[in-house]
Amino acid sequence: MQLGRERALEVRQEQRLAAEAADRRAAAQRTLWPSVRVTGSYRRNQREEAAVIPLGPDAEPEEVVFVPRDEVVAEAALEVPIINVGAWQQRRAAAAQLDAAESQVDSAEDEVTRRVVEAYYQHVGAAALVTSSRGALEAARAHRDVISERREAGLATELDAKRADAQIARSQQTLAEAESARADAARGLRVLTGLRPTGEPPELEADLSAEAPLETWRGGAEAI
Repeated sequence: MQLGRERALEVRQEQRLAAEAADRRAAAQRTLWPSVRVTGSYRRNQREEAAVIPLGPDAEPEEVVFVPRDEVVAEAALEVPIINVGAWQQRRAAAAQLDAAESQVDSAEDEVTRRVVEAYYQHVGAAALVTSSRGALEAARAHRDVISERREAGLATELDAKRADAQIARSQQTLAEAESARADAARGLRVLTGLRPTGEPPELEADLSAEAPLETWRGGAEAI
């Protein structure tokens, strides 16, 4: 069933849509995060502009540069959103879309699982029908042998022999139809899972236990 879900185109399509919805929700969530903006620039001036400024009668004058030869400017800004109603609404809408997309993925996987299980049991049932048809054909041939012996002994007529031959023909036709149904079921299972059925499928066991009382079924119907 896992292979069936991995191979199914509808599942992969729904998963892709869910991934896109997850990206949209993440993008909507990031709009509410703090952001840092850093910028920088460099400028090479033609010459340095400076002036000598006296600081007092007893102090040495100091040279002050107004325009450096190499000018580097760096700016950093921190933005913290406090109230952003539009971003909140976008985040809620994106989260709802993601939930819907994930539900679609689950629904597609369930549908593929149902088809795989149905194809598997069709193959098992067809194999059981082939086994039963082979047994019926062997029984018809054995009956034809008995009729031949009885006819040689004068205890059966030509009509009995033709009836036995007709029963063999019907059993052969039933076997051919059962083998065709098994091949179709195996082909369908391979298309869904990519695996070719091998070996003999398990035998189906008939549940011969007693049915529940009628009141049990009525109670279940009323509950529905």
